Amino acid sequence: MKKYNMKAICTRANELIKAGYDKSAAFKTAWEEAKTEPQSIAAKAHEFREIQKMIEELQAKANEVKESIIADMDGAEMIEADVFTIRYQTIISNRLDTTKFKTENKDLYEMYLKESSAKRFTVA
Repeated sequence: MKKYNMKAICTRANELIKAGYDKSAAFKTAWEEAKTEPQSIAAKAHEFREIQKMIEELQAKANEVKESIIADMDGAEMIEADVFTIRYQTIISNRLDTTKFKTENKDLYEMYLKESSAKRFTVA
């Protein structure tokens, strides 16, 4: 049995009512749209996966070209080619070793620990 998002159906019906539909027609239209929505979402999910696959393939190709350029630089940190300045340099940064800090200063770590949240989108 399919599940429908009743809140979404009501929201869509209210939009249609504001657009001039009478209540009966608005809810009927919103309901019909909801029944076809899973197919539309499935089609979008397929398209999303195809695009993700293309991105992965292009990223792999870009990495191959990058590695080829780096090899052609023959150890130089910077070269100029046509209108491009290409750099391949070591960058040094200092970062806090949170694992070691947590082990050695558990109370301080807990005191400054900040919870964060994010939404993750996946298509499996």
